[in-house]
Amino acid sequence: MSPPPSGRLLLGRDDSLRAVRAHLGRAVAGHGGVLLITGEAGIGKTSLTGRAVQEARSEGLTVLHGACWDADSTPGYWPWTQVIRSLRRSARAQTWEAASEAAGAAWEVLLGVSGAEDVEQFQLFDAVTTLLVTAAQHEPVLVVLEDVHWADPASVALLEFAAQHLSLERALILATCRDVEIERPDHPSRDRLRSLMTRATTLALPGLGAADVAELMHRTASRAPDDGLVTEVLRRTGGNPFFVQETARLWAGGHEVTAVSPGLHASLQQRLRLLDDPVAACLGAASVLGRRFRTDILARVLDAPLAQVRRWLAQATDAQLIERERSGVAVFKHDLVRETLYGNLDAQRARRLHAAAVQALRDTTAASMGVILPVELARHAHLACEELERDEAVALMLSAARHAEQRMAHEEAVGHYGRALDRLADADSARRVLIGLDLGLALQLTGEQEPSWRVFADAATLARGLGRPLLMGRTALTLYGADGRGDTTSLKPRALHWAHEQLVTSGMATATTAEGRRGAGGEDALPESHSTGLRLSESLLARSVAAAVVATARAAGDDDALHVGLWARMQAEWGPQAAVGRRELAAELIAVSRRRGDRWTEHVAMSMRWVAGLEADDPRFLDDFHAMVAVAASDGSARLRLTSVIDRSVLLAMAGRFDEAEELLEES
Repeated sequence: MSPPPSGRLLLGRDDSLRAVRAHLGRAVAGHGGVLLITGEAGIGKTSLTGRAVQEARSEGLTVLHGACWDADSTPGYWPWTQVIRSLRRSARAQTWEAASEAAGAAWEVLLGVSGAEDVEQFQLFDAVTTLLVTAAQHEPVLVVLEDVHWADPASVALLEFAAQHLSLERALILATCRDVEIERPDHPSRDRLRSLMTRATTLALPGLGAADVAELMHRTASRAPDDGLVTEVLRRTGGNPFFVQETARLWAGGHEVTAVSPGLHASLQQRLRLLDDPVAACLGAASVLGRRFRTDILARVLDAPLAQVRRWLAQATDAQLIERERSGVAVFKHDLVRETLYGNLDAQRARRLHAAAVQALRDTTAASMGVILPVELARHAHLACEELERDEAVALMLSAARHAEQRMAHEEAVGHYGRALDRLADADSARRVLIGLDLGLALQLTGEQEPSWRVFADAATLARGLGRPLLMGRTALTLYGADGRGDTTSLKPRALHWAHEQLVTSGMATATTAEGRRGAGGEDALPESHSTGLRLSESLLARSVAAAVVATARAAGDDDALHVGLWARMQAEWGPQAAVGRRELAAELIAVSRRRGDRWTEHVAMSMRWVAGLEADDPRFLDDFHAMVAVAASDGSARLRLTSVIDRSVLLAMAGRFDEAEELLEES
């Protein structure tokens, strides 16, 4: 089947067009069925279907059309009612006469014919299918059903029935569907549509590629974009043709591509003006929560009765601005609607709504025992600005950063730590030091060594000026354990000397001099440094500072500082000769980590404990190993699973089970 000469080709749809032509050709030859075109709104399903209709008509097929509608008032079988009307109107007289005679009268129930109300479902399905089959025996038929994700369950059931009887007929059903929508757990036709997909040929439309985005922008704006702009538009739109066109119109008018086009904005504003003021205010608050939101949380944000909020949302649903996904959950039909509503909020109201969202999410989660991601709370805390108490906002941002680290999303963690520092401003200098250390470590995990050391420098300088020896010790040991690349000013050894001056030579640790001067293996290892006029090496400085931090933190009951000191001593006391002492340090670090709720450090310490036990020829190392694996399995986080997989591969390799070890390394 050759394409008609009229019109420009659809961009990025050559393969899709070939597939459609092939199915039309097979239908003409007597091998029909169902072709399901899927994709998100604006992806081009309608454009491709329009081209299919054009080509079908050029090949002599009778085209029948039915559209599904997402509204509670839509009658059942509505798309099939349209198809029958279309067949009666479009088919030749002898074709319609033969088809209606063969099908009997059961199909008349769809047209509201009096006396046809008592038809059973099977009779109706058989009658409609017979109409199509008989008509196709006279002339090939293309049935177009648009937006079957909005079809009522009975219409989908009829579609599924017809699909089973058209494979050897000159009839093709071409249906369009937003496949994302039918994946909702509460979708009334989810199972039937999934079943239909197993019988139909599914043609999924992806976003356009960079070359097609560039061409579509060129066609729309009458000038060619550069590669950088194409990349940005592709990132923002995902290659969705409708979004690309609207963005290109913005660009053609000299606007930023991140804005909403004037035409689209005006259209959205006109729709919003039709709403009652309370409904508009309700949707404005919903826009703060995101594209999807829970009705009960929205009610708490508004401090309004839940029943009233549901009534407002019902009006918004009637206006086709939102839709209900499942019980208690609503979604804006397009994020452009949400963006427009959010943009209509004045700054102070937006901040107050974000602050209210923090409390609403916490209250509702506690009441329902649900789970709210820390990143969601952190987003609202950041956007609430001064409307949310500073310490609470910082705590939420830090929680989100640590949650990101558990998922090994280190770039995300950097953002949360940075916003926490910004929110803290000049308050609580000691806390600024600790957050700065966390930010520096997160930057290192993203490969940003030089920026990490600039952050470390600020933290170390601030810690030194505060004159708090334990904080300076924690800072120095954190820097000592960090990657030294990017440390252009030799900050690492300088920070150790600052900590040594404050912790050791000041006499703070004299109550535990034995602890401070002896290594984990018990040997005398630490000279008195400045008291003897000797300049200690970096490693000896680190061991001395670590021992002093451990001793001081134990005495002060400071688990956070003790955690850092123990970790540094674990790193310093390496080698088989120190294995027994290192196993004891690991056991203490495990206990401290549990008290702090630090599952990650607990797990790494458990890993180091079984290794130390193995080095010390302690048979308990296997018990320690299995305990470490069990913790990773119960936690389920990516970081813990990774450590567990690596350790298991090590043990398998030591046992000579190299194939199994290799499989685990592949898994890692």
